[in-house]
Amino acid sequence: NILFIFLVSTTWSTIHVHYLSIVFCIAHFNCFRIKFFIVF
Repeated sequence: NILFIFLVSTTWSTIHVHYLSIVFCIAHFNCFRIKFFIVF
């Protein structure tokens, strides 16, 4: 039971970290594109 809770929480944390990194990457790309359009 405790092992199951630990497994679920670790899996959720991993998914959450991947989700945050994907969102950050998209946001960073959009920011870069906006700066690119402002420069040119």
